[in-house]
Amino acid sequence: MLIKYSLLLLLMPCVLAINVLAQDSDKGILNTFHSISSNDMLKDAAELTSAKYGGRLSGSPGYMQAAQWVAGELKKAGVKSGVADGSYLQYFPNAYSVVHTPGNVTMLAGKGNARKEYHFPDDFFPGSNSASGKITGDLVYVGYGISAPELGYDDYRNIDVKGKILLMETGVPYGKNDSTQLKWEPYSYHRYKFKHAQELGAIGLLYVSKIANPNTSFLKGFVYAHVGDSVAVDFFAGTGHKYIETRNNIAKLVKPNSFALNKKVQISASTSYFPDSRSCNVVGIIEDTSGTVKTVYYHHPLDTTDALTPEIMEDAAKLLYLGVLDLANEK
Repeated sequence: MLIKYSLLLLLMPCVLAINVLAQDSDKGILNTFHSISSNDMLKDAAELTSAKYGGRLSGSPGYMQAAQWVAGELKKAGVKSGVADGSYLQYFPNAYSVVHTPGNVTMLAGKGNARKEYHFPDDFFPGSNSASGKITGDLVYVGYGISAPELGYDDYRNIDVKGKILLMETGVPYGKNDSTQLKWEPYSYHRYKFKHAQELGAIGLLYVSKIANPNTSFLKGFVYAHVGDSVAVDFFAGTGHKYIETRNNIAKLVKPNSFALNKKVQISASTSYFPDSRSCNVVGIIEDTSGTVKTVYYHHPLDTTDALTPEIMEDAAKLLYLGVLDLANEK
């Protein structure tokens, strides 16, 4: 019994020491947590969304200036560089496009319709990676713009799109969350849809999605814009088809329904493409008290207003909330 009490007395200081260390650790974490100021975070967001960075489109001069600023902030905070040269900047090739004007989307006068000009930003957004120029052509609805023979699906079957402008849906017509969905995934990518359309001879595209997504790809001579549902409804008028019903049925039945819309449209875009540019991640290293190394990758894509010129941003600011889409990853 005396031996048991002696062991207990010997162990108690260890337990107390561990408890004190745990409390100190928790206290340190809480102190660090409470030292983070929402005002400082808002200041950082205000800095990164300021006009001098021009939207911070990846690869653009504004993006690189913003990356330098973030690297400077990491250095001031005592975070070690994760790049051998100490610059914090991890470079990679990154082509990008600049949109100079909103461009135009016009339905030309025809046998069953009057001429109608659509307006930015209510009806359409310019394509973030559109080629520059003006195209005119007959409009063809091609559903989701997918040719997937292994899935028994082809929006282009028995339809000629050579020299035509396409009206196309985003995504895929399959919505079940199962193993088959994975087979559809590659066909959901914007880059696949655009490239496939051009390979089949299309000269341009109206993408039914009012999101100026930068993850599309630049294709020489291929002009496109993003349009809303109301514009698609206009194009369906007089065809004997209802737009929303047609789109929903394709998805419900997973069955293509492509056809000529008997409309002629014109799309214009004013852009510049920079194929040889590069961008970067900002990389820092943080070591915890155990010596474990954690690498923090910080990369900041475009602001929610895209890399538009000041004139376009002035109009867009009336409707869009200016924000930051920054991402930070820990490895």
